[in-house]
Amino acid sequence: MFVTQFLKKRLPKTLYGRTLLIIVMPIVLIQTISAYVFFNRHLESVIWQTSNLKAREISTVVALFQDLQQSIAEREAARFELKLEILPPQKEMPSHTSGITRQIFNVALKGHLEEAYSLTKAGEYFVVHVFMKDNTLKFSLLKKRFANRTSDVFIMWSLGTSILFTLIAWVFMRNQIRPIKQLAKAADQFGKNNTFDPLKPGGALEVRKAGEAFNNMQERINRHIQQRTEMLTGVSHDLRTPLTRMRLHLELMPGDTNILALKHDLSEMDIMVTHFLEYVQGERLEKAERVALAPVVREVARRYFMPTLQCDFHLDDRIVYSLRPQAFRRLLANLLSNCQRYAHTVLIRLIQNQEDIVLTFEDDGPGIPEEHRKDVFKPFFRLDASRTPGKGGSGLGLPIVKDLVASMGGTITLASSSIGGLGVIIRLPNNC
Repeated sequence: MFVTQFLKKRLPKTLYGRTLLIIVMPIVLIQTISAYVFFNRHLESVIWQTSNLKAREISTVVALFQDLQQSIAEREAARFELKLEILPPQKEMPSHTSGITRQIFNVALKGHLEEAYSLTKAGEYFVVHVFMKDNTLKFSLLKKRFANRTSDVFIMWSLGTSILFTLIAWVFMRNQIRPIKQLAKAADQFGKNNTFDPLKPGGALEVRKAGEAFNNMQERINRHIQQRTEMLTGVSHDLRTPLTRMRLHLELMPGDTNILALKHDLSEMDIMVTHFLEYVQGERLEKAERVALAPVVREVARRYFMPTLQCDFHLDDRIVYSLRPQAFRRLLANLLSNCQRYAHTVLIRLIQNQEDIVLTFEDDGPGIPEEHRKDVFKPFFRLDASRTPGKGGSGLGLPIVKDLVASMGGTITLASSSIGGLGVIIRLPNNC
């Protein structure tokens, strides 16, 4: 369990990273195993052959020197690329055979030399002292003579092919992941009600099929929404005709308490029909554009609601966001309309965090009980009795606001206000 959690935290989170890991890891393992086999089998064999050769050459030079053929011994040592020094007799010294090359070379020397010797290392040389009765022969051999060029070629080939295949896999996976990213972006834009051209399928066959399925789904949903909107819009428009006739009849009738009550009911019905039209029509045809949010908030508040509603602004003028301007104005108008209906003062804040943009409205009205804060987002739910009596609404204001916020990819929550009323908190993702 601990290992699973450890791996989950450290493995790549993206499909791109995980796919590259799946491709690269076998290459690394294969190269590692190949290198291990090479250096433990082939390289040992090469070192053993070289060590035997050098041990025989040293033995040959020692034998010539013992036969009093010093000049011939020196010439042969030069031919064998052995640096020979003839020293006075010395006391025997121990060998230092740490390392696989010196260990193999030491075994080879034991098999070819009858005289006492010592094997040590001095910089880039292996030094062999052969202790004789009258002299000590010092042989110096370059360490690189024991290495085989095939080992360097093998390492370079392994690294080169690994890097090459990794680059090929990276380019290939980037091209395969691109259509998936485009599909995800199209789905996100479609979820935010933004208009865009149909997705052009690309990539592997499965990804193409997913793109085609998405285009078909988008077309069906748009057609269904258009049919529903046209039907409901037609019904709402048809309701206006009898409402207008009823209003005319009431205007011609003598005024009394019952007539005034009927006129009030007709006004409420007219408001409900207007809001219902706004709710079903939406803003799907409006294109998104980058908008400075603070000026729009001030414009809507000052043009339609001030001075009847006291607005206290705390806005960051640097915030720019990609959205549909008219939809955003409708959102602001609905929220400020509620504030105007139930409160006298509203505190408006607009700030930008690392993760999101936060727009808050805090009023000094009666607020909404916590147990009903989810219900007010349901269409036609009205809470007039628990707020200010006599100030009716259609029950579609906050549902319209929630739908508009969701179309922007954000969330809306209700809370208690710091000035005694209702607090509305809108969070928009900070990725536009």
